[in-house]
Amino acid sequence: MWRSKSATPVISINTLDIQGQDEIGQLARTFDAMVKYLREMAAVSEAIAGGNLTVEVQPRSPNDTLANAFTRMMKACAAWCATSAMPLLR
Repeated sequence: MWRSKSATPVISINTLDIQGQDEIGQLARTFDAMVKYLREMAAVSEAIAGGNLTVEVQPRSPNDTLANAFTRMMKACAAWCATSAMPLLR
């Protein structure tokens, strides 16, 4: 039985080498795209955690819940910083 725990190091270090054109190949390409997206969003969250509220987030669509939430969160944090004594960190 395949366990996601064993796949974690592979996902965090490598990209998938996808050759197949069948349903499994299509599924693998979709999974690879999801991993790339999550890496991008992880980089954004690291920047925000480091105090950078100027990082740009590009939602993939109006339905991109995660990226749209990050955009709203950064705007709210920037507005709070602008109205408080705390300077905007970069």
